[in-house]
Amino acid sequence: MPLLLSRYILIELLKVLALTTIVLVTVIAFGAAVKPLTNNALLDTQQTLKYVLLATVPMMQFALPFAAGFAGTIVLHRCATDNEILAMSASGINYRQILGPIAALGLALTIVMIVLTQGVIPRFWALMKHTIVTDITEIFQASIDSGQPFILKDLQIYAQRMVVEDNPQGSVADTRMQLWRVAAAELDDEGRIHKDVTASRAIVDLYRREGQTILKLRLFDAVAYSHSSGELVSFPEIERDIVVPNVFDDDPKLMSRSELLRLRDEPDRFRQVRNERRDLADALETVELRKQINEQLRAGGMLTLHSAGSDGRTYEVLAARLKRDQLSNKAGLPVEIRQLENGTVRRIFQTDEAFLTSVSTALSDARTIELTLLRCTVREPQSTGPPNQREQLTLPALRLTGTPTASLYEMSAAELLARAAQFEADHSNVATEAQDVRDKIAKLNREIDSRLQKRYALSITAMLLLLLGSILAIYMRRSLPLTIYLIAFLPSIADLLMISSGEQMLRDGKWFGAVIMWGGTALLAIIFGRVYMKLARN
Repeated sequence: MPLLLSRYILIELLKVLALTTIVLVTVIAFGAAVKPLTNNALLDTQQTLKYVLLATVPMMQFALPFAAGFAGTIVLHRCATDNEILAMSASGINYRQILGPIAALGLALTIVMIVLTQGVIPRFWALMKHTIVTDITEIFQASIDSGQPFILKDLQIYAQRMVVEDNPQGSVADTRMQLWRVAAAELDDEGRIHKDVTASRAIVDLYRREGQTILKLRLFDAVAYSHSSGELVSFPEIERDIVVPNVFDDDPKLMSRSELLRLRDEPDRFRQVRNERRDLADALETVELRKQINEQLRAGGMLTLHSAGSDGRTYEVLAARLKRDQLSNKAGLPVEIRQLENGTVRRIFQTDEAFLTSVSTALSDARTIELTLLRCTVREPQSTGPPNQREQLTLPALRLTGTPTASLYEMSAAELLARAAQFEADHSNVATEAQDVRDKIAKLNREIDSRLQKRYALSITAMLLLLLGSILAIYMRRSLPLTIYLIAFLPSIADLLMISSGEQMLRDGKWFGAVIMWGGTALLAIIFGRVYMKLARN
């Protein structure tokens, strides 16, 4: 087709496309602002305007395809009704040549859509989220000032007074929050407190590193309460690192193509995988701790435990073996535990039922040993009185010297899975946790694949809608433009529904989700092909 005609059609298409895109994007962007405005995230006028402006870019992935279809319908319908298409045909220009510039524009739109959906739009989604998320320091300050606990995931922190210091001296932290008269509690899945600790003073250091916010909590002169044993344990200091959920790391929707591919290679960056990895590390630590305990018992018939608190106590456990957390002795002899202070035996415990369990320290990922004695006898060698009888006695917060599993929490998921392979056959808890890690990684990979495919399918939809609207406008030149656009619009809606349904099926591990997803794109292509063949015959 002559360059002049191609340029004429393209200019007309671009004018209508630009105007329609602006209108659609503006309307959809204001619609996207309704949700944050009606939620608890209150935005002022400036933030609302910023949110709407940011929303215009993500909304283009929906506006561009429909704007392209509308532009093709309006421009080509006018050309057809003015007999311009007929004049081109009479001059020897076939429909393939007439649609050539339109197809070129559609290809350009597809490339633009790929760039937007795979790189630009995820960033703007994240910026939109940042607009409605208040700085965590301000949230912390507001909670303490109002006498309410600061809540982050399963952790609650209360303090009577707080002082905020930016760029504190002698520290690389971005912000330091000093707290006095502190109480912290960790909640279980049902929202009930299962660990709590009080402290005279605490420091919360805030670090911002590579788009991630980390809170380092340190409690001084702390007293922890164990709800399982009902006993208090004192600690000179308790530390815990809290990773604040990051919109870039915790939502694949907000990641570009390169970030998704990197996440596939490094699944440990994903929060849910990190959580499952920690559970696997707990299970492995328990198994390896049992193994080490049995090795010490077989070697010398005695196990030495040290108190993790500040009391300086040492416990010598005389037993033969540990099986399923229960200590036992040879020939049915009772298990004996000696409590030493400064090298002197202060108490001697004897019991037929003693259990060693590995538990997490209050508000920390570090783990300690808890020794539970049932129906035990307690004697004090320095006392001449009769021994005491206890139905149940728990010795909490104990540590085994030289435990080799301290580095388990620093291992990657792949390293932990390789290590777990040695124990899965004999330990069902390790096998269960290892399978959970594999399932979570597999689910993550399916989500990455589904999102990438969805973005490509949406990108191709822009070209197909432009071509479909154009060919229908030529074929149905005696119909109203809006009627023609409606006919093109309905299968495009079906296409979007099939893309979304296929994406969800792929996430669920159903392979035919890809067929459903790309079936919507194929539907538009088939309709275009059939109309083109009918038009070419005439």
